[in-house]
Amino acid sequence: MADTKPKGSKDKSDKPGGDSPSGRGKSRAKLVSNPHPVEEVYVDGIAGILGRAQVCKLDCYSVVGIDREDNNAEIRRVTHRLVMPTTALPELIQMIKTLTEAGESK
Repeated sequence: MADTKPKGSKDKSDKPGGDSPSGRGKSRAKLVSNPHPVEEVYVDGIAGILGRAQVCKLDCYSVVGIDREDNNAEIRRVTHRLVMPTTALPELIQMIKTLTEAGESK
């Protein structure tokens, strides 16, 4: 049988914890190339997280200044909100954990 995987795609079925984003099911997922440039947004950090039954919201901030009168406290402004299904959180957590562990091993 011929390989029908699109050029540039990554099959995620071999990831530990199952094949679904939640790591609980057996659904398959693959990442395919985007014909358009991927939008990148720089943020300085995460100001907060809000979870509801179906979605999770991460408030991202940028540092816009320093308050010299308040012990050089950073002045932060929420600039973006990332909204994603709560079922995608385990995959995000695993990716962050893998990245962190890779950084610690260097």
